[in-house]
Amino acid sequence: MRKHDEHQPDKEKKKHPILFTFLALILILALFVTINANRNIKAMNDCVDETLKTLRSSYTMTPVDVGDYEEMNIYGIMKFHVEQYDIEGLGNLSVMRMNMGLMQMATVVITPQDKNMPLLSADYMYILSNRQSYLEFYDVVSEKNDLYLELLDSLDKHLDQYAHLENIETSPA
Repeated sequence: MRKHDEHQPDKEKKKHPILFTFLALILILALFVTINANRNIKAMNDCVDETLKTLRSSYTMTPVDVGDYEEMNIYGIMKFHVEQYDIEGLGNLSVMRMNMGLMQMATVVITPQDKNMPLLSADYMYILSNRQSYLEFYDVVSEKNDLYLELLDSLDKHLDQYAHLENIETSPA
């Protein structure tokens, strides 16, 4: 029979505080992620909703059925909700939203079809409390008439107010 030494700590008693501390840390982390995700989803949806509201104030927009692409699953963890609209007199609007807990993302793409103008892509990315936005213009116009060149000049006039932001050069596709 083993003799129990009262001065030697019981190993079972030591394991439980470590386990409870570990579980408490996991719970705190999960709460932190959930609170940030909810804030980010609201901010992301507000940006997209404001974009849609602005476009609707100037254009007639008709929803387009995206069929099987309404819910896209990439790598098994990134699940995108996709919306598409026909913008009368302008072209196509695509909206993709994604929430994967630690990261939320929304992408809005305006593809011109009825006007000579650049393709516009706006991305809103949120990782916990870190938020980033990207606004990209892509020159997809083959015949650059005077009206198109005036549009580009008017966009250039706004560059100074965003000069403090980093300009990220893209590589040709």
